[in-house]
Amino acid sequence: MYSSRSGYTVANSVLIPGLNEWILDHASTDWWSPFYINFMFERLPGSEEAVLAQMRKAIEKYYGRSSKRFDRAPRSAHSQSRIPRLLLFPDKPVAKREMASLREVSMNAGGLHYNGPMMIPRYSRFRGCVIDHLEQKQQAYTLHGIRRIHVKPIHGAAGIAEYACKTIKRNRADQDAILALPRSMSELPDRD
Repeated sequence: MYSSRSGYTVANSVLIPGLNEWILDHASTDWWSPFYINFMFERLPGSEEAVLAQMRKAIEKYYGRSSKRFDRAPRSAHSQSRIPRLLLFPDKPVAKREMASLREVSMNAGGLHYNGPMMIPRYSRFRGCVIDHLEQKQQAYTLHGIRRIHVKPIHGAAGIAEYACKTIKRNRADQDAILALPRSMSELPDRD
């Protein structure tokens, strides 16, 4: 499915340096607070491409609901600086100290899920801690196949880009599956 070197080359030459710069640029301002978000999913039917499409759709629905907490009209052009920004990457578990559960690894093409940096605006309609909010509202946000959402603060940007891109770098996922939110105004569908 993926070539033997393309993910490694693209990740090292473009994705990791670009993501690192994006994180540092946002984190160095007084406007954004950096977090790392992880979306785990229930078993989803279909091929890996179908599963990824379902995951992206579920995350977009989550994002639509959650961004209304930050601005009443998150789709408007003037609201773009008052809603969260996410760069999410497909990911699969790798061997580490804390073993992934058999359930997580055995479903969705080897434990496929999404994670990546999330920038939360410090000045918006939202009040409180985004971590506490997501922990308290898990049931309201874990819909459309999302099983769990986990968020933690980013205290130092070192290594975050490398970690987020690891599955693409190892050719276990395609770079076309990266999800950037909010989408540009031209990409948004018309309201019905």
